[in-house]
Amino acid sequence: MARFKDGGSYGERSKALESDERATRRILQQRATITHFRLSNLMSDAQKTDTANAADTPVSPVGRLIDTTGLRAELQAFADARDWHQYHSPKNLAMALSVEVAELVEIFQWHTEAQANAVMQSSEARHVEQELADITMYLVRLTMVLGIDLNRAVADKLVLNAQKYPATKA
Repeated sequence: MARFKDGGSYGERSKALESDERATRRILQQRATITHFRLSNLMSDAQKTDTANAADTPVSPVGRLIDTTGLRAELQAFADARDWHQYHSPKNLAMALSVEVAELVEIFQWHTEAQANAVMQSSEARHVEQELADITMYLVRLTMVLGIDLNRAVADKLVLNAQKYPATKA
């Protein structure tokens, strides 16, 4: 068995690293839970008592990160008027979302970095806006069908990203 100069084996070091990784993961999970709890406690009383639409309850101390209330109502009415609920399964919406993302990518596909950076000053600007609108609508509709609170999900993910990529290491 191979050993380090201090006498430790690779297996022992590997186990120690795995143990450290598990401990780090536990600490990060605890911090995420604590941070989420703190964010939730910072909400104003008015926000806490507004339970008319639980899926849009904000968890950010500065209010809603993403306010989709109006868009959700419009998308619901649009789907209702066309009886599209039968087609709006998570699978179908996810596939439609990926198609719209691909259509956005297609706009930039063969551009240089300089051309891509200038696309909003080109004749393609309106097309970019339309594809981003399609992406947003399918994404929000998918969150509606899955019962996901997009505001909470984004707030939670921001906490995780802050832990994974601390500003002090940028």
